[in-house]
Amino acid sequence: MGTTPRNGIEVHHLMPSMMEAIDTLFEICDAEFNSRKDVHESFKKETSSKKWSTQFLFWEVRKIAAREDIICSAHIARIISDEISCIWHGQHELQ
Repeated sequence: MGTTPRNGIEVHHLMPSMMEAIDTLFEICDAEFNSRKDVHESFKKETSSKKWSTQFLFWEVRKIAAREDIICSAHIARIISDEISCIWHGQHELQ
């Protein structure tokens, strides 16, 4: 097990180039999701971090990866969507 170099996201058995791709895609998604009304509305409706990650964020990560021409397997999309969901739910609990 290791972590990505810039964001410290936990990953298992990935090549360094894929870890860089995860960091890059995470940073793009994180910035974009913070400014998108549909993401905020979706978050307000969902009570489960896992469910929001699986049913909404996963697909949005895949769309952004395709748009940005970043290789993104289902495994990578899951890592990123889970990480973002955990962050959002963690911040919401602190407020």
